[in-house]
Amino acid sequence: MQGTIHTKDRLVMLPVEKPIEIRSIQMHDVDVKSAAAGARVGLALKNIQSKDVERGCIISEKETVTTGFTMRCRLSQFTKQISAGDVLHLFVGLQSSPVRVEKITMNGRDISYAAPGSECVLTLSGSRKVAYSEQDRFILANLDEKQRFAGYGFCHTHEAQ
Repeated sequence: MQGTIHTKDRLVMLPVEKPIEIRSIQMHDVDVKSAAAGARVGLALKNIQSKDVERGCIISEKETVTTGFTMRCRLSQFTKQISAGDVLHLFVGLQSSPVRVEKITMNGRDISYAAPGSECVLTLSGSRKVAYSEQDRFILANLDEKQRFAGYGFCHTHEAQ
């Protein structure tokens, strides 16, 4: 969360990628002209319907929206090994998406699996768009295991979609 929103701002609702305008802002049932990051607000938005907004949507001017990621990550020492072809769950902010491990790179070489506690670069692909900024931390989970937390890392886009 960062920045300040103002009434009449023209922004984009992500990851649905719809242009919106902020009609009004309320804090504790009082109309205000602006709100800083972290404030609990009610927004009246123009050009979007409530059915188009779901948990994890972001209002922004500039975020990366993609289904494919390259993540420099550190795996938990308590997880099982991660192999190419595994399906994990990726979390960033309030968004989540299942992703497939397409490629694992360690020390500049492609490998077939990454051991628990290792650092590697994962190339991931998913079917659901996720919006994020460069400084966002991603969490990887294996929802089929007792120890669900698999690792964390930071991403940059490898294919814009």
